[in-house]
Amino acid sequence: MSKKQQKPFASTPAKSLIPQSKNPRNETPKTQSVFKPVEVSYNYIMAIVAGLVALGLYVNTFKHGYVLDDQAAITYNNYVQEGLSGIPKLMKVDFWFFMNLNLGYYRPLSLITFAIEHEFVGANDPHISHIGNAIFYALTGYVLCLLLQRWFNNRNAWFGFLVALLFLAFPTHTEVVANIKSRDEILAFLNMSATLLLFTSYIDTNKTKYLWWSLLTAYLAYLSKESSIIMIGIFPLVAYYLRGKSLGKAILNTMPYLGVTLLFFIQKKVMLGTLGGQPPMDLMVYPYFVEKTRFFSMFKQFANYLRIIVFPHPLVYDYSYNQLPSGRISDPVTWLGMLSFGGLVYAAWIGFVRRTLWGFALALFFATLFPALAFTVARGGIMAERFLYAPALAWSILLAWGVFYFIKSDDSSDFTIGQWFKSNAIPALILITVIGLYSAKTILRNPAWTEEYTLFLADETATRNNTNARKHYGDACIKKFQVEKNIPKKQALFAEGIRSLHEAIGIYPQYGEAHFGLGYAYQYAYPKPNFDSAMYYYKLSTKLTPRFVVAYNNIGVINELSGRVNQASYWYNKAVEVNPNYENALKNQARLRQQGIDVRMLPDSLLK
Repeated sequence: MSKKQQKPFASTPAKSLIPQSKNPRNETPKTQSVFKPVEVSYNYIMAIVAGLVALGLYVNTFKHGYVLDDQAAITYNNYVQEGLSGIPKLMKVDFWFFMNLNLGYYRPLSLITFAIEHEFVGANDPHISHIGNAIFYALTGYVLCLLLQRWFNNRNAWFGFLVALLFLAFPTHTEVVANIKSRDEILAFLNMSATLLLFTSYIDTNKTKYLWWSLLTAYLAYLSKESSIIMIGIFPLVAYYLRGKSLGKAILNTMPYLGVTLLFFIQKKVMLGTLGGQPPMDLMVYPYFVEKTRFFSMFKQFANYLRIIVFPHPLVYDYSYNQLPSGRISDPVTWLGMLSFGGLVYAAWIGFVRRTLWGFALALFFATLFPALAFTVARGGIMAERFLYAPALAWSILLAWGVFYFIKSDDSSDFTIGQWFKSNAIPALILITVIGLYSAKTILRNPAWTEEYTLFLADETATRNNTNARKHYGDACIKKFQVEKNIPKKQALFAEGIRSLHEAIGIYPQYGEAHFGLGYAYQYAYPKPNFDSAMYYYKLSTKLTPRFVVAYNNIGVINELSGRVNQASYWYNKAVEVNPNYENALKNQARLRQQGIDVRMLPDSLLK
């Protein structure tokens, strides 16, 4: 390919990627080859290799079980349990419908894949679902590699391949791939990557078939997760930075996707009856809303996102209250976030004016991180490492660019890969080392997600100030205590669980679910249950968290076991009133009704 034929961002001499022109907006950089060009057919081989690498990184998750919200999305979802016949119903409900929540999350596509698995596998098999996540991640690797080679088609294909490997090995992705519920994140990014590949192909060829297919994949991305709306910001970045379009034309190329976006949100409104839902603004998940620190906390989160993406260790599965305390004007980390945010925005603007590759990477970083920051500013929500799933692509591009900046160029057509590695040993070694370290961290992190106890134990030290994590660890100890046969170990697990649950309450005394955890522990205490303590904590839980349905049901169970069937009936009825879809309470209610027992009211003295 001649220099006149090449588009922006082919490899340049070592010291600059910026076009040397008085009018850089309209000039194309002069380019040189990095090493011998790769045949187009090899692009597909590289993409297949990228997909296999992605699969290989998560082979050690295939035998994992359910963790965190996995069961809520699969085994507790009655429509998923119906298999194929439940799919039309899944198109009409909030993602957390069966958890009695209306968060305004319309993400039916991942639930549909779970329903398909249930239809053909038959039972709830977490192993199949983990394999499914890994396969979708492998498809992501394949499509992403092709996308990067299309985006940077004036660079050698190896540049896009190495960026893809950096992304696929990035350690925070373990929270997405190893957690079955997060298939919504995988599918969203996969469909966004396919959409961007087709969009770029449409710009390059002007063939409308690419446009129509990209509109379909954009719709699938929205059905995966609403945050896919960030595509609307990425389309003009691609057209402007990578294909030299004017800003006006770049925006014009985005117009067809606004129609798909509008249709999706109309569908969501019709199906759910809401766009925003009714999220419970509690201190646990929305601490910055409750504490009125949303603005400053967003900058504190930004600083922490930068820290994790530059040095992804240690990894933490949960950032609930008070893992990351509120950002405040007096907080140095908040100031660091504000200064870094402002500095990177300024750098992105300079990159915009000059149309540089690093400018594109920074703009992509802000576009993909926008949903996470908006979640904090709009709702006061917590940060999460899975929110770095898409931004990791921008970081991978920036990292690869930084290394390739120092790579020697050569115009010789017979400049082989071996000669290139020999001439650029240090940059090549840096890239290989980073990919190797990322891969090692990912493979070593995966076993933490084997089951809930292993995950909570792995992060136990790093989550000492996190009331939700303390509660999770306490619950896991109690569950493990129930099945442990060794008496000393059994007693140690029970004591550890009680201690951790009290630590959770110490951080946040109004945390109803932690009080429920203590109630559950005493209900199954060894050597015999302590029903009085269990009832005390269960009732306190219902007062602090009125929508927590399991507490009502368990109070009913204890009353029934104690021979107080009228009181049991009352609490089963309360559970069904709180959540009409809670299966255990419905069965218990129906069983007593068959015996002619259906109590709706009790004296106040019996409710205390």
